[in-house]
Amino acid sequence: ALNGGDNRNHSGIGVASFIIAIISLLMFIVLIFVSQQYIIQDTADIELMEPSPMVLTIGILYIANMVGSLIGTALAIAALIIRNRKRSYAIWGLSINLLVALIYIAIVIVALLFLREIPYEENFFIFSNF
Repeated sequence: ALNGGDNRNHSGIGVASFIIAIISLLMFIVLIFVSQQYIIQDTADIELMEPSPMVLTIGILYIANMVGSLIGTALAIAALIIRNRKRSYAIWGLSINLLVALIYIAIVIVALLFLREIPYEENFFIFSNF
């Protein structure tokens, strides 16, 4: 047999995790591209930081993508626990989902560090004193 005599099936949860990981990674790349194009397009605008429908939509999609990545990570962990199933899709799903989640965490940390450098008068965010 091509699979070395391994008659185990792939875990459905592992496959779901892998599909979520691919979608999450592609969505992350598209969001980065769209965000960059929006910023380049509006760099001359003095009110760039003003919440517009486009900025809010991009933000909501980033959050939804992060949640999807965390769900994919949980599914991958569940798939790795299941016995007598192949684990390759679960491993790939876990790896890609964790990569996307760690990138999001890094972006949030950098953004929070950047916010600390903005003087209070210019910082209109709710949580400005941390």
